[in-house]
Amino acid sequence: MRRFSLGFALLALPAFVLSIMLAGCGNKDTKTSGGGGEKGGSESEMAAQKQDLKVLEPGKGVLKGKITLKGNPDLKALTNVLHEEMKKKDTDYCMKGSDPETTEFTYRVNDKGLLGNVFVWVVPDTGTFFKVDKKQLDELPKTVDTHQPHCAFIPHCLFHFSQYKPDPKKPKEMKPTGQIWVIHNDAEIGHNTNFGGGSKNKGENLTLQAKSERKIENLVPEMKEVAITCNVHPWMKGFMRVVDTPYYALSLSDALDGKNKVDKSDPKFGTYEIQNLPAAKVRVIAWHEACGYLNKGGGQGEEIEIKADKPTEKDFDATAK
Repeated sequence: MRRFSLGFALLALPAFVLSIMLAGCGNKDTKTSGGGGEKGGSESEMAAQKQDLKVLEPGKGVLKGKITLKGNPDLKALTNVLHEEMKKKDTDYCMKGSDPETTEFTYRVNDKGLLGNVFVWVVPDTGTFFKVDKKQLDELPKTVDTHQPHCAFIPHCLFHFSQYKPDPKKPKEMKPTGQIWVIHNDAEIGHNTNFGGGSKNKGENLTLQAKSERKIENLVPEMKEVAITCNVHPWMKGFMRVVDTPYYALSLSDALDGKNKVDKSDPKFGTYEIQNLPAAKVRVIAWHEACGYLNKGGGQGEEIEIKADKPTEKDFDATAK
């Protein structure tokens, strides 16, 4: 009987060791921080999260650069496809739109190969915390707006800073900034706005009569972009990033609005600039709707040191697909 027990134990030992090894391999934390960089579950990161976070105050740091498109997408062919789609519904009215509304949306690029409509934002590095002060909140526009003047979303891309983290001792706590998203149908025809992101922003499918608007007040930061479409005019597309960081910018283009809208002949086309950054080590993320992440590290962000005495320059390359 003792021989049988000893033999059984020897046979069971490798399986027991293997089960421990498999359990260890499957224990990686893959949670993401809302609208920021994706945080892995390494031991150093887990330890840093348990310690007091280093608070980074808004500063005078500036991050700036340009986005260069590699490859040669056939913009004329893409525009022809768009026009064929536009012939199917409200053609005369839709074709009254400006150039950004009636030419292909995906690659807004100038003759120097600089690419507009790229999202660039900065998140804190592991062990640090961005303090959002009263001045930043007071200066934040109360709304971010999407317009539909004809048959395109203007701006084509936008950021929505909906929530922030108020307390470094409670890094999971979120508080509304007060900013909301407003969708305007400025057109003389009906539209709908069908939007959705990840599990936190499942979205809605809204009908908007001519000259009407809807307010959206429940979006929260998450890493998945919010895609915006119109079922009435299926070629209409737009994108939004909902973030919990005050440090963000779009590379300037003619398909944006306000101060972000520049003609293709403008030397600022395809460039971005983020101001008031703390002079510290941070992580930068750059993303384009067709090219994906442009930075090293993907959603985790690329480590970069922000200088205090002069602008920090960081260019990105995007590859057409």
